[in-house]
Amino acid sequence: MNRNIVRSNNEFFFNLYQKLNKELLEEILDVELDELLLEKYHLGQKVDLYGVIKGITTEVFIESMLSRSDRRHLDFLLKLIDNIENNAIIIFQAESFTDKIIEKILGKIKTSGKAIDFYAIEIDKTLIKEVEALKKIHFLKVTEKLCHIEASNPFNIVDKYISIKEHRVLKGVERQNISRVEGRNEMLINEIRKKLYYFPTVFREKRCIDNRILSYSAGKSDVNYFISVEDRNGNSFVSVEFSRETENIYRKVKRRRQSFREKVGYDVKFDDVNLIIRTELIDREFIYKTIDDLAQIFERYVFYLSNYIFYYGTNMEDSMWNQHKEGTL
Repeated sequence: MNRNIVRSNNEFFFNLYQKLNKELLEEILDVELDELLLEKYHLGQKVDLYGVIKGITTEVFIESMLSRSDRRHLDFLLKLIDNIENNAIIIFQAESFTDKIIEKILGKIKTSGKAIDFYAIEIDKTLIKEVEALKKIHFLKVTEKLCHIEASNPFNIVDKYISIKEHRVLKGVERQNISRVEGRNEMLINEIRKKLYYFPTVFREKRCIDNRILSYSAGKSDVNYFISVEDRNGNSFVSVEFSRETENIYRKVKRRRQSFREKVGYDVKFDDVNLIIRTELIDREFIYKTIDDLAQIFERYVFYLSNYIFYYGTNMEDSMWNQHKEGTL
C-alpha cells in the first residue's frame, strides 16, 4: 500500500518554542515583552511572531527560517517595512545570511525614513537539529518536548541597526467595544488553550473572531474542526469535516463510532453525505458552562481523532500510534 508522507512543521514548532520561551528574545532586546502572538496577521501579512514591548507602543515583528536567508523572506520583509509604522523592531532569524540580503533590508529601512530597529540573528545549528528531530514525535507530544529543549547559546546577532531614538510610553487606552460574539469567542479561545495546551495548533492567532463559528486545522489541509458557542440557528456544537480525499479517515473513525461516543461522553452524529462528525450541546445552562463544555468536547475530539487524522495511512502510522496509544479508539 502506498503511504502518504507526513509534512514538516519545523518552522511552526520553532516559532512556538520562542513563544513559550519569550525570555530568549527579551534578553536580546533587553526589554520585557507582552505576550508573543503566533502567526498574527498584520495589514494582510502573516507575521511569524508579533509582540509589543511592555509599557510602550513599540511593536516587534519576528520572521524566522531554519535555512539560509532567501529571496522569498527578503520580499516579505521589504513589504513589511512599507506597511509598519514608526518605532518598530524587526528581527530576522535564519541559519545563515548573505551580505546582499542584509544590505537590501538595511537600505530599505534607511530610505523609508522610519525609525525601525533591525536585528539579523543566526539560529544555533544544534537548536535547529533539536527542532527538526520533533518530526519523529507525535504532534500531541511536541509542546511538552519544546518546553524541555535547552540550548546554551540559541541565538547569535550577526548584524544590528538601531534608529529608534525614543520609545513612546503607552498611555491609557480605552478597551475597544466588542460584540457579544467576539466576547464569547475570546472566552472560548482562552478555555481551549487551557484544555488543549498539548495541541500546538490552538496557539495560532485567530484572524477573525467575530464569526459565530471558529475553525481550526485538524492536521491535514482538507480536514478542519469547527466550534460554535451559538450559530445563527442557535446551536452550540463541535464538529470535524472531511473531504472526499480524506473520506477513508472518516470511514475508519465511523467504524469505531461507539467507542468514540463513549470517549467523548456526548452523542456523536455521523453525516455520510457531507462527511461530518458532529456533537451538539442540547442542555445548555449559563454561558460559562456552555463554553467549558464545548472546550471539553473539542479536547476529546482532538485527543481521540489525531492518530487517525495526522497519521492514518502514512509512513509514520505505526510509530506515531505507539506514542499515543491512549488516543486509539
